[in-house]
Amino acid sequence: MFKIEMSLELTISNYFKALRRIYNFQRHLSIAKKMPSAYQEAIRRLENLQTNYQVLQSQIKSGGWTQQSKYAQSEKTLNDLDQGELVEKLQKIPLFHVAGTKGKGTTSAMIDSLLREKGFRTGLFTSPHLCKVNERIRIDGKPISDEDFAFSFHHIYEQLKPEQRPAYFSFLTLVAFHAFSRLRVDVVILEVGIGGTFCTTSLFPVGPMPRVCCVTALGYDHMSILGHTIEEISRAKAGIFRRNATLISTRQEYTEAHKTLLEEAKKIITPLLIPSENLRESLYGKEGPMKCNASVALTAVRTFFGKSLDEAATKEEMEGLNKTFWPGRQQIVWHNTGERKLKVLLDGAHTLESLRPCVNWAAKMKEGNLAVLMNVTKDRKVKPLIDIVADLEPSYLILSPNVAKTTEKSQIPDKNFPIEKQLEKINEIESTATKMGLKTLRFNSVNESLENLPTEITTVLITGSLYLVGAFFQLRPDLPL
Repeated sequence: MFKIEMSLELTISNYFKALRRIYNFQRHLSIAKKMPSAYQEAIRRLENLQTNYQVLQSQIKSGGWTQQSKYAQSEKTLNDLDQGELVEKLQKIPLFHVAGTKGKGTTSAMIDSLLREKGFRTGLFTSPHLCKVNERIRIDGKPISDEDFAFSFHHIYEQLKPEQRPAYFSFLTLVAFHAFSRLRVDVVILEVGIGGTFCTTSLFPVGPMPRVCCVTALGYDHMSILGHTIEEISRAKAGIFRRNATLISTRQEYTEAHKTLLEEAKKIITPLLIPSENLRESLYGKEGPMKCNASVALTAVRTFFGKSLDEAATKEEMEGLNKTFWPGRQQIVWHNTGERKLKVLLDGAHTLESLRPCVNWAAKMKEGNLAVLMNVTKDRKVKPLIDIVADLEPSYLILSPNVAKTTEKSQIPDKNFPIEKQLEKINEIESTATKMGLKTLRFNSVNESLENLPTEITTVLITGSLYLVGAFFQLRPDLPL
C-alpha cells in the first residue's frame, strides 16, 4: 500500500512539474514573440544612424570638408575592426569597383552575372534598395539572408562606440565588407555611392589580388557635392583609381570627362582602357547605354581572366550578360487595378543622361495611351527632366511622393529626401509641367495614383526616382528582387 501511495504522489508531482514546464515555456515563448528579432533590432539601429540626406546637407554646408573628415574617420574604423583582421581578409579577395553617373549599378550587376557564369561565388554591394535593405548586399546574386545580415550588422555595431559609428550608407558598406569576408566570396563587386574619392567603398584595402576599376558614363549630378564642372565631377569619380589596378572607362560623351580620366590615370602611371569598337558592336540585342555598360562589364571580366579585349563577344559571354537581373531598370510588369490590366514600365532614371534612354525605350514599349508617374528628388533641376519626358507626349503626368500606400502601416518614409521636401518638389514639377501645357494629376501615394488613373490610360511609365519605383515594388511583393 505504501509503495502504491508513493507511486501516486510521484505521478501527481511529475504531473505538476510538467504543467509548470509547459507554463514557463509558453511564458518565455510569449516574451520572445514580443521581443524584436536580431534582424528587426539591426534595422531599428540602422534607421537611427545619421541618414544620407543629413550627411549630404552637412557636406554641402561644409564645402566638402565634412566628406573628407568622415572618410578619414571611416578608414580608421575599418582598420580597427576585428583588430585589423577584417582588412587582412579583404586584401585576399579580388575587387571590381564601379563608379559613374549612370549605368554603374547595371554594369556592376552584369559583372556579377558574368562571374557567376564562370562558377565564382560573388559578393555584390549596390545602392539604393527598392524595398528591403538586404538587396544592397547580394551573395551569388541573391539578397543576403536576414540572419546573415543581422550577424554582420551587430558584429560591426557592437565593436564601435556611438561616436565611431558612421552614417547609414557608410555603415552598410562596412557590414557588406564583413559579410563578404565571413561568407567567403571569391570576388567582390562594389558600386560607388556618390563620387568615388571619398566614397566608403573606396576604403576596400589594396592587396596582392587583382583590382579592376571601372567608370561608366559621366554627367552632371550631385553637383553641390562633386563640383559644377564635368572636369570636377570626373576627377571625383576617378578617385577609385589605384596604382597597378586595371582602369577601364566607357567611351565618354563629354570630351572633357575623357581627358580628365586620362590625366588621373597618368598620375598613378596606369593605363586607361576603353572597350574596343569591335567588342561593342558585337553585343547583339544591346542598344545605346546598355551596349556601353555591357562592353565595360565584359572588358572588366576579360582583363580579370587575361583574355583578348578586341574579339567579338562569345555565345557564353552573351548568355552571362543576358542573365543579368536588375529590377527597376527598363523592366516591364503587368498590374491589375480592379478589372483593368495596366502595362507598367519601370525605370528609376533620375538624371538627364539616364532619362533620355529611358524615354526612348518607353516610346517603343508603350501600348495605347500613356501616363508618366514621376517624382524628382534632391537638388536636381526639374525643367530639363520634364522637357525629356514631354517627348513621350503623355496623356497625363502623374505626381506622387515616394510612398507605396497612404495607410499608416504601409507608409515607409523616405529618409533620404523627407516628405516635406518631396511635396515642395512636386509643387515645382506641377507648376513647370502646367506651363508647358502638360495635364497633371497629383496623389498621395503610388497605389492611389494607379487606382485613380483616367480610364483611357493603358500604359504607365514610373520613373524619375528609384525610390518611387521601390514604392511600386512594395505594392507587389510577388515580384522578385
